[in-house]
Amino acid sequence: MPTTNSTYIFAYGSLLWRPGFEYLDVHRVYVQGYERRFWQASHDHRGTDKHPGRVVTLVPVEGSVCEGLAYRLPVRGQIKTLRALDEREQDGYQRVQLSCSAIGDGIESVITWIASAGNPSWVGDEPITKTAELIATRSGLSGTNLEYLLELHSALQRLKIEDVHIRDLVHLQNVG
Repeated sequence: MPTTNSTYIFAYGSLLWRPGFEYLDVHRVYVQGYERRFWQASHDHRGTDKHPGRVVTLVPVEGSVCEGLAYRLPVRGQIKTLRALDEREQDGYQRVQLSCSAIGDGIESVITWIASAGNPSWVGDEPITKTAELIATRSGLSGTNLEYLLELHSALQRLKIEDVHIRDLVHLQNVG
């Protein structure tokens, strides 16, 4: 049984399928008041300075819930892991602590990275057809933007997490 003194990383985007760090265990959790949206430009991982892609962030929406995973970090190496994630989650993202809920696990808060409105790479609520078109054509150091979308969709399907925004973007890609 996890303790409230443990440090948990909340995964809602690429950390769902590619955490890239050591963890002790993983739990399904949700944060209230947020939705997952492709409202952040990516000038590094899934795009370039001239042709930015799109990646997900959490946007505040009253009454909403965002489901994901909470990875419990080992005490040893926590600072190194958090620094590595600060580096990975750059281009407008900030480390934050959020309250969360998990059925029967005693997890009360998680650390995650959110790109908030007003950061230099914020695109906000652009037409979904434009977002889908950009995702189909952009790539960066971590691969294609389409791969990012499809990996996220696949991870959500495996977890049986319904996300209409992600589903609609995949549908617009006309892929199997």
